[in-house]
Order: sequence, then C-alpha cells, then structure tokens
Amino acid sequence: MHDADHLVVTDDKVIELLVERHGSFLQEKSSTISQGFPATVSTERRSANAKFSICFTGSFYADFRSPAQLATALRAVEDLDFQFQIIGNNDRFKPLFEGIRGVEFLGQKSHG
Repeated sequence: MHDADHLVVTDDKVIELLVERHGSFLQEKSSTISQGFPATVSTERRSANAKFSICFTGSFYADFRSPAQLATALRAVEDLDFQFQIIGNNDRFKPLFEGIRGVEFLGQKSHG
C-alpha cells in the first residue's frame, strides 16, 4: 500500500480500518466509490510507474462472482503494459487466466 498512488474502496469503514491497521498515511490517498464512480477523475500521473496496476482482493465463485468475463476481457487487452494481482482463495480459477500476460495469483494474505 505504500507504493500505491491511490486506493479505492467501496465503503468509508474500509478506509477507517486500513488507517487503523496500517497508518494515517492512507487517509489522504484513499477514496470511496460506493455505487458507481466519481463524475470527475484526475488524470494527473502521480508516480513514475510504467504499468497500470490493479489488485483484486476477495473470492471468486463459479455461480455468483465468476471471473470468466474478467479473464476474457483481460485476454483482449493489447498494447498496454498492465499488472493484475489477484489476492484471495482463488487458485481453482487459475486455468481461466493461463496465458494472460500480467496476471498474478498471490494466494491468501493475512490482514495483520
């Protein structure tokens, strides 16, 4: 989280929890998007990172939150150097993402 330009979460309580666990530096670089997205989004580049990076945390489910469409969309991305990290108990879905450059399964991580 120290290297992230910005964190986007789905509830203000998540920011409060992250600040409590990891430090007040997260307060200024965090936003909540609860039912949609902001009307204006900053296009200012805040670091020299060359890659577009997204980190998914949570669990996929075959019948409820299937990652199949996500894998199809990521497979179609061309001419973009990106990193997509998947954190959670999702190893059973690795075959869907085989051969997609930039996708990395990191397994389950402790909140502590």
